[in-house]
Amino acid sequence: MWTEYLNRVLGVTVGILIFATFVSAWRHHRRTAKIFWPTLAALLLVGFQGWLGGVVVQQELAAWLVTIHMVVALVIVSLLLYSTVYAFFAQGAATRLHGESRRPLARTALVLIAITLLQVILGTQVREGIDEAMTSGIDRLNALSAVGHFDIWHRELALVVIAATAVLALLVWTRHAHEVALTRASLVVVALVGLQVLLGLSMAYLALTPSAQVAHLTASSLLLGAETIVFLLARWLPS
Repeated sequence: MWTEYLNRVLGVTVGILIFATFVSAWRHHRRTAKIFWPTLAALLLVGFQGWLGGVVVQQELAAWLVTIHMVVALVIVSLLLYSTVYAFFAQGAATRLHGESRRPLARTALVLIAITLLQVILGTQVREGIDEAMTSGIDRLNALSAVGHFDIWHRELALVVIAATAVLALLVWTRHAHEVALTRASLVVVALVGLQVLLGLSMAYLALTPSAQVAHLTASSLLLGAETIVFLLARWLPS
């Protein structure tokens, strides 16, 4: 199938790019632990991810393996964001005093990351439940109703994500509105949460199309990345 072939091509391309990133980190930043070690970890994990992808195919897309495969991919992205963002501020990161003033924001962002990751895991289970329902003969329009508790938990946790995002935005706009990088990153988080809600509603009440499912999963990955950037900026953005 062309999607599987494209996935493998993109996987190889990503592996090459991560290897090139590691080489650059080794050449220029091997004495900077916050750049070198996350990059090395990302390189090792991308090798594990390639092996795991083969296992997923061999096990005929077992739900728990697909979930692990997705989570590892998100961890790799987070590690690369960590090293990349720190590379911008390695020579002038925020002072301890300024970092203290952003501690509530950093903690809120970290909690939001954890909640969103759990939401992604539940979403993966919902996706697998839909596929299983369709395989058993249930039509696409009624497949979501056959998922059961995972869909209910997924929807309820979405409300928690919205609430946590509102707290994050409130913190930024009331305490750090003068810091342009933080306000822009928080706006991206808010926009992606809004997009996720719209995509979720469209799939639940309009049409559960494959394109909407892919867009929903892609937006969740981008959301985790944006939340990670807010967290890292809260820690390292100079005053």
